[in-house]
Amino acid sequence: MYAQRSVETIVRASRSTLKQDYLSSLPENYSGHWGWKDPRNSLTLPYWLEVFPSAHLLHVTREVEGVVTSLMTRAQAQSHEVKTVRGSLWKRLEQAVYDPKAAVRAVQRRLFKDTKKVFPRFSMLNREDCIRLSEIYFCECMRYSESEYNYAEISYEEIITAPELSIRKIVETLQLDADEAAILQAVKFVSRP
Repeated sequence: MYAQRSVETIVRASRSTLKQDYLSSLPENYSGHWGWKDPRNSLTLPYWLEVFPSAHLLHVTREVEGVVTSLMTRAQAQSHEVKTVRGSLWKRLEQAVYDPKAAVRAVQRRLFKDTKKVFPRFSMLNREDCIRLSEIYFCECMRYSESEYNYAEISYEEIITAPELSIRKIVETLQLDADEAAILQAVKFVSRP
């Protein structure tokens, strides 16, 4: 029951937020390939695969230090953003979407005296927590490496150092239809300063 409601929620979100935030640059009735990169989606991948059962999965691995730096940078930016809009209820609700654990902790503080036993503190500003989270992301993605889904893996560092070779490898592995112009456009996008 919970899983079905979660899938329904994702379907509703994909019709609004996903379309608005991720797919807004595509033409109105676009029917070709599209995708997004967000490691948090590795945690909800079973639900996304219910919504998009013929999805191609591209697991972009990255050195742990790069992941940790990225997570901490994003957390610092969001932390600053939240502090500047603390008074707005809508902004706090929006922040709960970006940091659901903080929202859960806030509810638990109101319900339980000892929240550390119920939900251990986790901070995106803590290096060890970020390392642990990067390992969770990696393990969740690896669950699909030998599944029935069209799965491919490439390293972030490989994409940055050899963009053209990487793009061609992705196109071939995922069996995408991409002409030379599309490949060169993707290479140019990766190579931008």
